[in-house]
Amino acid sequence: MSKKDHSNTSKSGEGHKKKHTISRDLVISLVSVVVAVSCLLIYLNYWIISRNAQRELQQKTDDYLSYLVDSLELPIWNFDEESIGKIAQSYFSNEIIAKLVITDPGGRVLFDRFYENENALVTRSGWVLHDGKVIGHVELGLTSRFYRQNNNRLLWSSILTMLVVILSIIGMTRFLFRILLKNPLDYLIKGIDRLAGGDYEYRFPEVKQLEIDAIISRFNIMAERIKGRERSLTEMNKRLEDEIVQRKATEAALRDSEAKYRNILESMEEGYFEVDLAGNLTFFNDSVCRISGYTRDELMGMNNRIFSRPEASKKMYMVFREVYETGMPTKMTEQEIIRKDGRMGILEMSVSLIRDSIKNPVGFRGVVRDVTERKIAGEERMRLESRLQHAQRMEAIGTLAGGIAHDFNNLLMGIQGNVSLALLNTDVNSPDYEKLKHIEEYVQTGADVTKQLLGLAKGGKYEVKPSDINALIKQGSEMFGRTRKEIQINSKFQEDVWTLEIDQGQIGQAMLNLYVNAWQAMPAGGDLFLETQNVVLREDFVKPFGVPPGKYVKISVVDNGSGMDEEIKKKIFDPFFTTRKMGRGTGLGLASVYGIVRNHGGIITVNSEKDAGTAFELYLPASEKMPEQQKTSTKKMVGGSETILFIDDEEMIVDVGIQMLKALGYKVFSARSGTEGVEIYKKNKNEIDLVILDMIMPEMGGGKTYDLLKHEAPGVKVILSSGYSLDGQAGEILNKGCNGFIQKPFDMKDLSRKLREVLDKN
Repeated sequence: MSKKDHSNTSKSGEGHKKKHTISRDLVISLVSVVVAVSCLLIYLNYWIISRNAQRELQQKTDDYLSYLVDSLELPIWNFDEESIGKIAQSYFSNEIIAKLVITDPGGRVLFDRFYENENALVTRSGWVLHDGKVIGHVELGLTSRFYRQNNNRLLWSSILTMLVVILSIIGMTRFLFRILLKNPLDYLIKGIDRLAGGDYEYRFPEVKQLEIDAIISRFNIMAERIKGRERSLTEMNKRLEDEIVQRKATEAALRDSEAKYRNILESMEEGYFEVDLAGNLTFFNDSVCRISGYTRDELMGMNNRIFSRPEASKKMYMVFREVYETGMPTKMTEQEIIRKDGRMGILEMSVSLIRDSIKNPVGFRGVVRDVTERKIAGEERMRLESRLQHAQRMEAIGTLAGGIAHDFNNLLMGIQGNVSLALLNTDVNSPDYEKLKHIEEYVQTGADVTKQLLGLAKGGKYEVKPSDINALIKQGSEMFGRTRKEIQINSKFQEDVWTLEIDQGQIGQAMLNLYVNAWQAMPAGGDLFLETQNVVLREDFVKPFGVPPGKYVKISVVDNGSGMDEEIKKKIFDPFFTTRKMGRGTGLGLASVYGIVRNHGGIITVNSEKDAGTAFELYLPASEKMPEQQKTSTKKMVGGSETILFIDDEEMIVDVGIQMLKALGYKVFSARSGTEGVEIYKKNKNEIDLVILDMIMPEMGGGKTYDLLKHEAPGVKVILSSGYSLDGQAGEILNKGCNGFIQKPFDMKDLSRKLREVLDKN
């Protein structure tokens, strides 16, 4: 390329993009910096001078006002308006004063002058005093016009100085640039034009400037490399011609190998596929058609996203991307696909990268195996194991909870008994009466907590009786609905619903816990759906829960609230797990529901999705018995004159029990153990009308004690008392003919009612 051609090329380039000289850019940069710095300095100087002038003007205003107030004291006091006018006029004649107003205390104007064209004023006002008494008022305003004029003159002089400096910089910069930079650059451009014309033998001579000399040395190296690269290209063209001949022979051999390869793939049980980099199928065997349900024509060119859900497609994309970036094959487990008929399939997949002859990635190949049936079987086994582990964990927790509840109920019994006795001797108008009632309420709150704990305990039922579940649910839901007006309760009850043998108190508590859980999931209100249904459960349904097949009543509690995710759903029946804030829940609500249902030989399941509501389903075993009619109980305290034998191993319980019975009018024998109780009964059986028997005692428990009492007197009346639940040993005692059960802690009214219930029964 000639110098002329190079010049034409440069001009052509200039037509596309406007270019600048270094001297121009350098001058603009320096001028910009100088202008910016100068403007900043001028501004700071102007601001400081203006601020000082303002302060000076304010001080002068204060001084003028002070002098004027002192001058006007006597004229105003003497009502000398002529002197007032002269003094005021003498001040106002000063051209810096633009406003002066003098008034007497009554507001009458003595002097008033103001220049209307003066806007920027500094005003001050003050009172004229004589012997501490206000005799007038002065308002003084000074104009800032003269200060502004001085500041403006200073500003313009600074600007002119800056312009002179800028012009000097421009001239000096251009002069220095021409001497130090432009001449060496022109010399360098001439040498580059020779290299561009193909003269690779040309070498730049040395120059004085170090920077230009460094550029020249790099160009000399570049010229040498270009010369070497030209020789290499010639040799590479020769080798390329030889490779073309060799490749044609290789392609012929590859066609023969491909035929064998296809036969092997079509005989495989596993699916084989190839896709391009976009994920479109380009090759596959018949097993892929069998696994997916699509025909060969339908699959060819199909993208993997078509037969995958979005999350599965994303997972596949991430794996393929990893293979693409690393070049290493990998395996995928449990990859979901959607078959043509809509059924879900689970695949295991091995994926590797396909490269072309020059090692560039062009796609992916993979082998897939259908493991859907194996996956389903594994998930079922894991569900069974999880349910078994949860049941075992709940049983262990229940055992611990039952023991804690028993001991806690005994403590509450001591407190409740003493409070009941104290209330008997306390006037309702006494200040202590309200405090004792509060203690009684706290005891009841503690008893409610132990009921929740006993709900976790194995066999944690109290009084089991044949019941109409529809009536129980209707009564509880109506009471709940009256306190939660924002919840719309929709009921659908099975006609002729089967009878259930249940502890009505515990099942009612369980249902209430489910209502509260639904209400908390619908803070803004919503719908609560309640339904009962007679169902017959098969062996395959009940087997994971360890209950027998047969007749059950299904109770559904469904809300349209916030729902829950899978992680929360796994933990909702765990004791003390709660999603509420600290202090808003104990975490025992749903755990006690689970325990109560299991203690009744039932099943509880939950289905929920985030923002899609929650459905609890309870299955309780049906009974052939007829429901018992509800008896209305009274809280009226009724005493008696019979003789009671009170047996309990807790000294505190015995002491308070004796006092409570005596307060009700009964005669009392007491025993601290089962052995002592039997001996006392033997000696006084003709006198003793009823025995109150504790169930859990050392050495001789309640069961053995009851047997010995019945052996001694088959008609003995016994009320079983316990802080534990009515099941296990307690249930066996009641089945043997025990006359009643009273749960600790009990108050005087509960005790009196239970005693009369048993004693008055023929």
